[in-house]
Amino acid sequence: MRDLQRQLVRTVWDWKGVPFLHRGMTRRGCDCTGLLIGCLKEMCPTAHYELRTYPHDWNLHAGSGDYIREELIKIASPYDGPIEPGDVLLFRFGKCIAHCAIVVAGKIFIHAHVRAGQVETGFLKTPQWGTRLAGTWRIDPEKVQVYL
Repeated sequence: MRDLQRQLVRTVWDWKGVPFLHRGMTRRGCDCTGLLIGCLKEMCPTAHYELRTYPHDWNLHAGSGDYIREELIKIASPYDGPIEPGDVLLFRFGKCIAHCAIVVAGKIFIHAHVRAGQVETGFLKTPQWGTRLAGTWRIDPEKVQVYL
C-alpha cells in the first residue's frame, strides 16, 4: 500500500459518524463524493478542489450516471488489480454509478450513506453492496497534486 492510500485510510476512519449532507465535503456533513474530497483536502490543507454543482436528484435523470466518475477522474484512475485499503469503490444502482466508498481493510469500506444519515462502515460481502460493485479506482498522487 502506498503512502497516499495509507494516509487516506487513517483520515477516513476519523470521519465515521459525520452527518450525511448532500453536496457537503466537511466534517459538518458530506455525501459519498464529498467524503473522499473532504478527506483529501484535510490531508492537503492547501487544497482548493470544489465539487461540481449538481441537482439533489442527479442520479434519477437519464445520462447523469457519470457524475461520480467525472469527479473521480480528476484525482484517480480505474484500477483492475486486487482491492487494497485506500482504493475507491464505485457502486451501481439502477442504470448509473450512484455511490462511492473508500476501502479501509479487506472487504470493509467507509462511506457516507444517505439512509443511515451518516458516514459509516460497510461490507462488500453483503448482497446490498457486493452485487452492486461497478469498479475500483486508485487515487493518483500526481493528479491529486494537480487538482488539489
